[in-house]
Amino acid sequence: MKYSVDKYTHDYFKGKFLKYEGDELERKIKKCSKGLFKIIYFTFMFLFGWLMVLRDTSFCPPIMWGDGELMTVFSDWPYTVMPKYLKFYYIASLSYYLEDLIFHLFQSPNSDYFEMILHHVVTAMLIFSSYFNGFWNIGMFVLMQMDVADIFIGLIRLVIDFARSWIVFTIYVGIMYSFIHFRLIAYTYCVLWKFGLGGRLSVDNFTSIVTIIDFLLICLLGLNIYWFYLLTLMGLRFVFKGKAHDLQNVVSNKDIQINEES
Repeated sequence: MKYSVDKYTHDYFKGKFLKYEGDELERKIKKCSKGLFKIIYFTFMFLFGWLMVLRDTSFCPPIMWGDGELMTVFSDWPYTVMPKYLKFYYIASLSYYLEDLIFHLFQSPNSDYFEMILHHVVTAMLIFSSYFNGFWNIGMFVLMQMDVADIFIGLIRLVIDFARSWIVFTIYVGIMYSFIHFRLIAYTYCVLWKFGLGGRLSVDNFTSIVTIIDFLLICLLGLNIYWFYLLTLMGLRFVFKGKAHDLQNVVSNKDIQINEES
Protein backbone atom coordinates (compact mmCIF):
# COMPACT_ATOMS: atom_id res chain seq x y z
CA MET A 1 0.00 0.00 0.00
CA LYS A 2 2.83 2.41 0.84
CA TYR A 3 4.39 1.69 -2.55
CA SER A 4 1.10 2.44 -4.32
CA VAL A 5 0.70 5.75 -2.47
CA ASP A 6 4.27 6.75 -3.44
CA LYS A 7 3.78 5.74 -7.08
CA TYR A 8 0.42 7.34 -7.78
CA THR A 9 0.97 10.61 -5.90
CA HIS A 10 4.57 11.35 -6.94
CA ASP A 11 3.76 13.56 -9.93
CA TYR A 12 1.04 15.44 -8.05
CA PHE A 13 3.30 16.34 -5.15
CA LYS A 14 6.15 17.14 -7.52
CA GLY A 15 3.99 19.88 -9.01
CA LYS A 16 3.53 21.39 -5.55
CA PHE A 17 7.27 21.93 -4.95
CA LEU A 18 8.54 23.79 -8.00
CA LYS A 19 11.11 25.74 -5.95
CA TYR A 20 12.89 22.52 -4.93
CA GLU A 21 15.04 20.22 -7.02
CA GLY A 22 17.18 17.09 -6.76
CA ASP A 23 17.40 15.27 -3.44
CA GLU A 24 15.53 18.02 -1.57
CA LEU A 25 12.60 17.69 -3.97
CA GLU A 26 12.46 13.92 -3.49
CA ARG A 27 12.57 14.34 0.29
CA LYS A 28 9.65 16.75 0.14
CA ILE A 29 7.65 14.40 -2.07
CA LYS A 30 8.36 11.41 0.18
CA LYS A 31 7.35 13.43 3.23
CA CYS A 32 3.97 14.20 1.66
CA SER A 33 3.36 10.66 0.40
CA LYS A 34 4.32 9.25 3.80
CA GLY A 35 1.95 11.72 5.43
CA LEU A 36 -0.89 10.51 3.19
CA PHE A 37 -0.10 6.89 4.00
CA LYS A 38 -0.09 7.69 7.73
CA ILE A 39 -3.54 9.27 7.44
CA ILE A 40 -4.98 6.18 5.74
CA TYR A 41 -3.20 3.63 7.93
CA PHE A 42 -3.69 5.24 11.34
CA THR A 43 -7.31 6.21 10.67
CA PHE A 44 -8.07 2.57 9.91
CA MET A 45 -6.02 1.29 12.87
CA PHE A 46 -7.55 3.66 15.39
CA LEU A 47 -11.12 3.02 14.30
CA PHE A 48 -10.53 -0.74 14.08
CA GLY A 49 -8.84 -0.81 17.49
CA TRP A 50 -11.51 1.28 19.15
CA LEU A 51 -14.59 -0.35 17.57
CA MET A 52 -13.45 -3.96 17.20
CA VAL A 53 -10.95 -4.43 20.03
CA LEU A 54 -11.23 -1.99 22.92
CA ARG A 55 -15.02 -1.79 22.92
CA ASP A 56 -15.09 -5.60 22.93
CA THR A 57 -13.78 -5.47 26.51
CA SER A 58 -15.40 -4.42 29.77
CA PHE A 59 -12.73 -1.86 30.64
CA CYS A 60 -12.92 0.83 27.93
CA PRO A 61 -13.16 3.96 30.14
CA PRO A 62 -14.96 7.22 29.31
CA ILE A 63 -11.61 8.94 28.71
CA MET A 64 -11.22 6.56 25.73
CA TRP A 65 -14.82 7.19 24.59
CA GLY A 66 -16.18 4.03 26.20
CA ASP A 67 -18.53 3.14 29.06
CA GLY A 68 -16.42 0.50 30.83
CA GLU A 69 -14.54 0.54 34.13
CA LEU A 70 -10.76 0.71 33.94
CA MET A 71 -10.43 -0.69 37.48
CA THR A 72 -11.42 -4.12 36.12
CA VAL A 73 -8.53 -4.25 33.63
CA PHE A 74 -6.54 -6.68 35.82
CA SER A 75 -9.45 -8.37 37.61
CA ASP A 76 -9.03 -11.69 35.73
CA TRP A 77 -5.36 -11.44 34.83
CA PRO A 78 -3.74 -13.56 33.37
CA TYR A 79 -6.98 -15.20 32.23
CA THR A 80 -8.59 -12.08 30.79
CA VAL A 81 -10.67 -13.01 27.75
CA MET A 82 -8.87 -11.74 24.65
CA PRO A 83 -10.98 -9.77 22.13
CA LYS A 84 -11.60 -11.62 18.88
CA TYR A 85 -9.56 -9.27 16.68
CA LEU A 86 -6.76 -8.42 19.08
CA LYS A 87 -4.16 -10.62 17.36
CA PHE A 88 -4.80 -8.98 14.00
CA TYR A 89 -4.57 -5.53 15.59
CA TYR A 90 -1.27 -6.36 17.29
CA ILE A 91 0.24 -7.97 14.18
CA ALA A 92 -0.79 -5.04 11.97
CA SER A 93 0.66 -2.54 14.47
CA LEU A 94 3.92 -4.44 14.91
CA SER A 95 4.37 -4.85 11.14
CA TYR A 96 4.11 -1.09 10.64
CA TYR A 97 6.71 -0.19 13.26
CA LEU A 98 9.17 -2.90 12.19
CA GLU A 99 8.86 -2.05 8.49
CA ASP A 100 9.19 1.67 9.17
CA LEU A 101 12.17 1.07 11.47
CA ILE A 102 14.04 -1.01 8.87
CA PHE A 103 13.22 1.52 6.13
CA HIS A 104 14.26 4.41 8.37
CA LEU A 105 17.64 2.85 9.20
CA PHE A 106 18.70 2.94 5.54
CA GLN A 107 17.67 6.55 4.95
CA SER A 108 20.01 9.54 5.05
CA PRO A 109 19.90 10.99 8.59
CA ASN A 110 17.76 14.08 9.02
CA SER A 111 16.56 16.08 12.03
CA ASP A 112 14.41 13.32 13.56
CA TYR A 113 16.52 10.31 12.54
CA PHE A 114 17.65 9.06 15.96
CA GLU A 115 14.53 9.95 17.92
CA MET A 116 12.38 7.99 15.45
CA ILE A 117 14.71 4.99 15.76
CA LEU A 118 14.31 5.19 19.55
CA HIS A 119 10.53 5.54 19.23
CA HIS A 120 10.14 2.57 16.90
CA VAL A 121 12.47 0.32 18.95
CA VAL A 122 10.67 1.18 22.20
CA THR A 123 7.24 0.69 20.61
CA ALA A 124 8.18 -2.66 19.06
CA MET A 125 9.61 -3.86 22.38
CA LEU A 126 6.40 -2.81 24.15
CA ILE A 127 4.27 -4.68 21.61
CA PHE A 128 6.35 -7.85 22.03
CA SER A 129 6.61 -7.69 25.83
CA SER A 130 2.96 -6.76 26.45
CA TYR A 131 1.61 -9.53 24.23
CA PHE A 132 3.89 -12.38 25.33
CA ASN A 133 3.51 -11.51 29.03
CA GLY A 134 -0.26 -11.21 28.93
CA PHE A 135 -0.42 -7.42 29.25
CA TRP A 136 -2.22 -6.83 25.94
CA ASN A 137 -5.02 -5.19 27.95
CA ILE A 138 -2.64 -2.29 28.60
CA GLY A 139 -0.76 -2.52 25.30
CA MET A 140 -3.83 -1.79 23.21
CA PHE A 141 -4.35 1.46 25.12
CA VAL A 142 -0.81 2.53 24.19
CA LEU A 143 -1.30 1.75 20.51
CA MET A 144 -4.63 3.55 20.19
CA GLN A 145 -3.43 6.60 22.08
CA MET A 146 -0.49 6.85 19.67
CA ASP A 147 -2.58 6.13 16.56
CA VAL A 148 -5.07 8.98 16.88
CA ALA A 149 -2.37 11.67 17.10
CA ASP A 150 -0.52 10.18 14.11
CA ILE A 151 -3.59 10.80 11.94
CA PHE A 152 -3.26 14.56 12.44
CA ILE A 153 0.54 14.44 12.21
CA GLY A 154 0.29 12.76 8.82
CA LEU A 155 -2.27 15.36 7.74
CA ILE A 156 -0.15 18.36 8.77
CA ARG A 157 2.93 16.97 7.02
CA LEU A 158 0.86 16.43 3.91
CA VAL A 159 -0.37 20.02 3.59
CA ILE A 160 1.93 22.26 5.65
CA ASP A 161 3.92 23.51 2.65
CA PHE A 162 1.03 24.54 0.41
CA ALA A 163 -2.29 24.69 2.33
CA ARG A 164 -4.03 27.87 3.44
CA SER A 165 -3.20 29.16 6.91
CA TRP A 166 -6.64 28.43 8.37
CA ILE A 167 -6.43 24.80 7.23
CA VAL A 168 -2.99 24.39 8.78
CA PHE A 169 -4.20 25.98 12.03
CA THR A 170 -7.30 23.74 12.18
CA ILE A 171 -5.15 20.63 11.79
CA TYR A 172 -2.75 21.99 14.40
CA VAL A 173 -5.62 22.30 16.89
CA GLY A 174 -6.45 18.64 16.20
CA ILE A 175 -2.83 17.66 16.84
CA MET A 176 -2.69 19.53 20.14
CA TYR A 177 -5.99 18.05 21.30
CA SER A 178 -4.91 14.52 20.41
CA PHE A 179 -1.56 14.99 22.14
CA ILE A 180 -2.99 16.50 25.32
CA HIS A 181 -5.99 14.21 25.62
CA PHE A 182 -4.58 10.91 24.39
CA ARG A 183 -0.77 10.96 24.55
CA LEU A 184 -0.46 12.86 27.83
CA ILE A 185 -3.64 12.64 29.97
CA ALA A 186 -5.16 9.32 28.83
CA TYR A 187 -1.73 7.72 28.49
CA THR A 188 -0.74 8.74 32.01
CA TYR A 189 -4.08 7.65 33.49
CA CYS A 190 -4.79 4.43 31.57
CA VAL A 191 -1.22 3.20 31.13
CA LEU A 192 1.33 4.61 33.56
CA TRP A 193 -0.93 4.91 36.59
CA LYS A 194 -3.01 1.78 36.04
CA PHE A 195 -0.20 -0.46 34.83
CA GLY A 196 2.63 1.01 36.90
CA LEU A 197 0.63 0.78 40.12
CA GLY A 198 -2.27 -1.59 39.46
CA GLY A 199 -0.17 -3.95 37.39
CA ARG A 200 2.51 -4.22 40.05
CA LEU A 201 -0.07 -5.02 42.72
CA SER A 202 -1.80 -7.60 40.52
CA VAL A 203 1.25 -9.53 39.34
CA ASP A 204 3.32 -10.11 42.46
CA ASN A 205 5.48 -12.80 40.84
CA PHE A 206 6.34 -10.79 37.72
CA THR A 207 7.48 -7.45 39.12
CA SER A 208 10.76 -7.52 37.13
CA ILE A 209 8.79 -7.70 33.87
CA VAL A 210 6.54 -4.86 35.02
CA THR A 211 9.62 -2.78 35.86
CA ILE A 212 11.09 -3.26 32.38
CA ILE A 213 7.79 -2.38 30.70
CA ASP A 214 7.42 0.64 33.02
CA PHE A 215 10.84 1.88 31.88
CA LEU A 216 9.84 1.55 28.22
CA LEU A 217 6.56 3.34 28.88
CA ILE A 218 8.37 6.22 30.58
CA CYS A 219 10.73 6.48 27.58
CA LEU A 220 7.69 6.74 25.32
CA LEU A 221 6.18 9.42 27.54
CA GLY A 222 9.47 11.35 27.43
CA LEU A 223 9.39 11.35 23.63
CA ASN A 224 5.78 12.54 23.63
CA ILE A 225 6.62 15.38 26.03
CA TYR A 226 9.54 16.41 23.80
CA TRP A 227 7.34 16.37 20.68
CA PHE A 228 4.64 18.32 22.51
CA TYR A 229 7.27 20.94 23.33
CA LEU A 230 8.21 21.18 19.63
CA LEU A 231 4.54 21.41 18.66
CA THR A 232 4.05 24.25 21.14
CA LEU A 233 6.99 26.13 19.61
CA MET A 234 5.53 25.60 16.13
CA GLY A 235 2.17 26.97 17.28
CA LEU A 236 3.73 30.05 18.88
CA ARG A 237 5.77 30.71 15.74
CA PHE A 238 2.66 30.36 13.60
CA VAL A 239 0.58 32.70 15.78
CA PHE A 240 3.16 35.44 16.31
CA LYS A 241 5.18 35.24 13.09
CA GLY A 242 2.71 33.71 10.67
CA LYS A 243 5.19 30.98 9.69
CA ALA A 244 4.14 27.32 9.58
CA HIS A 245 7.23 25.11 9.54
CA ASP A 246 7.94 21.61 10.81
CA LEU A 247 10.60 21.75 13.51
CA GLN A 248 10.67 18.00 14.04
CA ASN A 249 10.93 16.52 10.55
CA VAL A 250 13.12 18.96 8.60
CA VAL A 251 13.92 17.50 5.17
CA SER A 252 15.54 20.30 3.15
CA ASN A 253 18.24 22.95 3.44
CA LYS A 254 15.68 25.64 2.63
CA ASP A 255 13.65 24.57 5.66
CA ILE A 256 16.76 24.73 7.84
CA GLN A 257 17.47 28.27 6.63
CA ILE A 258 13.88 29.34 7.29
CA ASN A 259 14.00 27.88 10.81
CA GLU A 260 17.29 29.63 11.57
CA GLU A 261 16.05 32.97 10.25
CA SER A 262 12.91 32.83 12.38
